[in-house]
Amino acid sequence: FRINDFPQALELLGRALAMQVELGEKRDAAVARGNMGHAYKSIGDYDKALEYLQQAYQESVEIGAVYPQLHWLNGLGDLFGEQDFAGYSPEKAADYLLQVIDLSTAHGIRSVTLAAYQSLDALYRKTQNWEMAYQARDRYEQEKEHINIEGAQRLAATREYERKEAEREKELAIERTRAQEKESILNNILPEEITTRLIGGENPIADYFDSVSILFMDIVDFTRLSASISAQQLVHFLNAIFKVADGIMREFGLEKIKTIGDAYMAVAGAPVARHDHAVQAAQAALRLLDAMNTLEVTFPKELGDQSMLAALPEINVRIGLHCGSAAAGVVGETKFLYDLWGDAVNTASRMESHGEAGKIHVSHDFVTELLMERNQLLMDNREWLMEDIDTSSSITSTHSPATINNSPLTINHPPSTINHSPLSINHSPLSINHLPLTIISRGEMEIKGKGMMKTYFLERLDGNG
Repeated sequence: FRINDFPQALELLGRALAMQVELGEKRDAAVARGNMGHAYKSIGDYDKALEYLQQAYQESVEIGAVYPQLHWLNGLGDLFGEQDFAGYSPEKAADYLLQVIDLSTAHGIRSVTLAAYQSLDALYRKTQNWEMAYQARDRYEQEKEHINIEGAQRLAATREYERKEAEREKELAIERTRAQEKESILNNILPEEITTRLIGGENPIADYFDSVSILFMDIVDFTRLSASISAQQLVHFLNAIFKVADGIMREFGLEKIKTIGDAYMAVAGAPVARHDHAVQAAQAALRLLDAMNTLEVTFPKELGDQSMLAALPEINVRIGLHCGSAAAGVVGETKFLYDLWGDAVNTASRMESHGEAGKIHVSHDFVTELLMERNQLLMDNREWLMEDIDTSSSITSTHSPATINNSPLTINHPPSTINHSPLSINHSPLSINHLPLTIISRGEMEIKGKGMMKTYFLERLDGNG
C-alpha cells in the first residue's frame, strides 16, 4: 500500500480478510476491510471504496473499536470530498469530518482531531467557503498548540520522572554502599560466617568444636612501657603490633577473637572447623614471633614529645598455644563479640603466661595434635618425612638435646602405629608444610590452676639445625 502497488495490496488484504473472518477476528477483519476501501479509493474505484469503508465503519461500531471508527469516518469524509466521485458531496464530507472531531474530542485523541480540522480546512478551501476554512484553520492551530503544550508537559513530566528515578537510584546506591560498609565493618568485628547468621536472625549463636587450636600473645613489660608514653602513642604502638598480627592470622586462616589490653587471642578451627588447625596455628605462631622480633614502630611527630621513645625496650612477646574442645558463639543484644569458652581457652592463656619472652610455649596436647595432623598430611601427600628411631632418641634442638620422657612421643597412649612401626620424632628436622621446626621439652612444670603439665617450646629450625 505505501509503495502505491494497490493491486498487490488489495490481493494481500483480501486474503487477510478471508482468514480473519474464518478465525472470527472481528476487529482485524474490519481493519483489513477498511484498508481495502482506502486502496480502492487510491485507484479511483470510488464505489468499491464506499462499500468497504461503510462496512468497516459499521463493524467497528458494533464491536466498540473507537480508533478504527475514526479512521473510517475520516476516509468517508475524504471520499465524499473527491470531485471525481459520482456521489461527491461537500456537505456529507464535512458531516463525516465533524463526526470524527466530536468522537476524537470525546476520547481525547487530539492527533485525530488535528487531522480532521486539517481535512475540513482543505475541503472548505476547495469549495471556496473561506469563513468556514478560516474557522477550521483556527481550530487546527489551537489543537496543534494544545498538542505542543501537552507534548511539552509530557516531556517535562518524563524528564521529572527520570530525574526522580535517577535520584532514587542514587539514594539506593548510597544505601547499598552504606549497607556494604556496615556489613564490612561488621565482618571486621565478627567472622563473616557469624555475620551472615546474625543477619539471618539467629541469636544467640552457640557452636561446639571438638578440637581447635588457640593462640595467645602478650607484650613483655607492657605495664612499664605503657607508663612511659602518652595515651596516643600507646594506642599507635598497639595498633602497629596488632595490625601485623591480624595480617598473619589472615594469611594462615586463623580467626582473631579479641584483644584485652596487650593480650591478643586467635583461634584456628573456628568458626569453620578444619582438620589442620594445629599445623596452621604453629606456622602462624612462628611467623608472628619472627615479625615481632623484627618489627620497628615509628611514631608520627603529631603524637607529641618523643624524648622517651628512645629509651623504649625492643618489642618482646610471649606466645602460648594449646588445643582442645571449646564452645563458641555470640551472646547478648548489643556490642556483639564472637568469643570462645572452655578449659582449652584457659589452658592456652596459661601457656602464654607461663612461657618465656621471645618463645612459643605449647602444651603436650598441642604437640600431639600437631604430629597427628602432620602425619595425616604426609599420608595424603604420599610422602614420608618421619622415620622410626630408637626409643631413647632425642628430639632435634638448636639448644641442648632434650627428650620426651626418654621415649617416642606417642599418640593416644598406647603408641599409634603406621605400617606397624611406632610413630616418633626422628633425628631429622620436623617439617610441617615444608616449614622446619623443632620441639623442645620443658619437662613437667606447675601451671596455675592446672597442676603439673608437660609443656614444650616450639621453635623454627635454623639453616644449621
